[in-house]
Amino acid sequence: MNKHIKSKTLLLVFFYGYLFCYGQKEIKADYIKKTITDSLYNGNVILFEHNRGKLHLRFSDYLKQKKYKISDIKFNKNTIGDFNDNGITDFFGTIRIKRWARNELYICLFELNDNTITIYNYFEMGPYSKLSIKGYKNDTLNIHTQKWGREGQVYIDRFVSIVHDEKNIIKIVTPSKFDEMKNINIFKDSIKNIKRESFINNSIIRSQYESYFKKNISIESELSGFDNFNLRFTVLNKDIVKDFEKTKFILQTLEFLESNTRFPTILTKIEKKILTKKEDKLSISDKMRYNIKNYINSNTYFIVGEYRLANDYLFDIIYVEEN
Repeated sequence: MNKHIKSKTLLLVFFYGYLFCYGQKEIKADYIKKTITDSLYNGNVILFEHNRGKLHLRFSDYLKQKKYKISDIKFNKNTIGDFNDNGITDFFGTIRIKRWARNELYICLFELNDNTITIYNYFEMGPYSKLSIKGYKNDTLNIHTQKWGREGQVYIDRFVSIVHDEKNIIKIVTPSKFDEMKNINIFKDSIKNIKRESFINNSIIRSQYESYFKKNISIESELSGFDNFNLRFTVLNKDIVKDFEKTKFILQTLEFLESNTRFPTILTKIEKKILTKKEDKLSISDKMRYNIKNYINSNTYFIVGEYRLANDYLFDIIYVEEN
């Protein structure tokens, strides 16, 4: 090959390399769209589903069996980086995932490694919330989230930022109610057999979930917050007796929670309010409709749901401190 041809060849290689580098975002995006759309079940697409702080790996046979379909793939051009710190370039976008009768939109992280596309889905955008990606900087994803307000179809705007966290997969770094708490456990550390999970829910609200079981009693508890502080206890008695008194059972359970959780002050306030309303012959609950707000003060209240069926009795207390 003479010098003239060689120099033209090098120039051509440089030109196409330059074109690829500067058009890499578009080339990867188009390639990923085509591969996902055309080859979802052939092993070239791996899906990680994020749920309660854990990632569940889904391979092609699982996707085919559950009749997954992926569509409406959109990419954010300002999110190129390495969010999960694994050495592979990734970027964020949204996709619609259909499985069986469910059809939902998710914020996802996309990675292209050799010929395999890996998708990490994080936040499901249901009818109760809207999410949009605003950008990516210093290994932090910035998200604009809108949530239904209390007055009809009014959205509450929030801007949050998340970073990768080895333990919880994702972590909110924007200040919230939880950031003021050094310990977010609900039950005391001395209580045995407590199952705990820390996660970020689909409304991008940090949550602590704990469960307690003893004989015929189960207690599911959840602590969550962003602007507001929410504490919830769902108690199920699976073996109630003939002379069962629900108010007595509720008060006994509250006393147990006062002694065994980290929130005795809150629970004592709830107990006092229940006793006061009982003396005044006022109801604290309208079954499972949750329409009665039991105000402790102007911005603090609790609501109660309950049902009784055969030998089962369930009551659900949700305590709210509004900002």
